[in-house]
Amino acid sequence: LRDSGGLAWRLTLGSGLLERAFPTALESAVSVDGTTIYGTSDGNVLRLTPTESAPWKAAAAARQSQLQALRDGGVLLIGQRAPETVLTRYRPPATEAVDSATLPGTARLISAAGGDRYYLSDGPRGLVSVRARDLEMLGSIALGDSIIATTTSPSGDRVYVLGRDDD
Repeated sequence: LRDSGGLAWRLTLGSGLLERAFPTALESAVSVDGTTIYGTSDGNVLRLTPTESAPWKAAAAARQSQLQALRDGGVLLIGQRAPETVLTRYRPPATEAVDSATLPGTARLISAAGGDRYYLSDGPRGLVSVRARDLEMLGSIALGDSIIATTTSPSGDRVYVLGRDDD
């Protein structure tokens, strides 16, 4: 949970216990398991866990636009560095990026739900597939319609796109 001031909180549903996860406001916050919280603050990526006395911190490679916690304990940062999008994957406790890649233009993460690919939109009419293992761009698909909504299959190996014909 993150309150209106940007502070991250942990809520234990079984006991009703609510505790502040970190005293510093976060610009964004995500979690896969509800225990480990990833967030951004002052150009850094932070990881907050109940057992760490100080958060893990790494400097972001680009102005962050999206943050995605990964099932393997890592975090994927999608950032913008005009005129390109920078993908950076971190795997704590290492503070250096494990992998990074750049894509032309402004891309937005659609899914990192699992499987071996991440899907991004590279504008209102295109999709990009990136291999999760090494962030290599596998291909792009130009769509004739504007993208309205996207979702992936539970396994993460398919992406479904709802488009609108602008003609």
